[in-house]
Amino acid sequence: MIIRRVIFLITCIVLVASGTAASADELFLRITDPHDEPRGYCLDIRGQGQGVRLKSPLQVHSCKDGTQIEDIIFDSAALARGTLYMSHYDHCVAATANSSGADLMLASCDPADLQKWRQLPTGEIVLAGNADLCITMRDSPEMSAGPRYIRNEVSLAPCASAAASRQVWMFQAP
Repeated sequence: MIIRRVIFLITCIVLVASGTAASADELFLRITDPHDEPRGYCLDIRGQGQGVRLKSPLQVHSCKDGTQIEDIIFDSAALARGTLYMSHYDHCVAATANSSGADLMLASCDPADLQKWRQLPTGEIVLAGNADLCITMRDSPEMSAGPRYIRNEVSLAPCASAAASRQVWMFQAP
């Protein structure tokens, strides 16, 4: 646990020193470990632009650059209030259940327990009503998401040090 926290803090310090820390609240929600994707993985809505699929489960996707990034932009200040909010779509992240394997969906924001989140000091984001469940990139092969990107599934899973590389998140400037 201490090693994970030190790694998380070092990563944050490096990002601030490199100038990639943002001053605005609209940021990517990125897994700190890039795995096999040099751009890293960001929490993402399936589809893009006019083809965005708000009713589909969320995924992790290669962090994008340039234009049309609204499908991976979160209001970082909202997490302090207990929500994962996507201002461009005026929706909040909701778990489909308070159990391992539950998908993450977008829904109209309300005070429902399945929409309440908090980030632990070590970087994991947990369902506020069940601190044993972390938002987790699944441990499965990545899939193509077009010629330049890759993606993977994301769901709730038990928080575990063995899964930390798929459970520790940070906000990052686009």
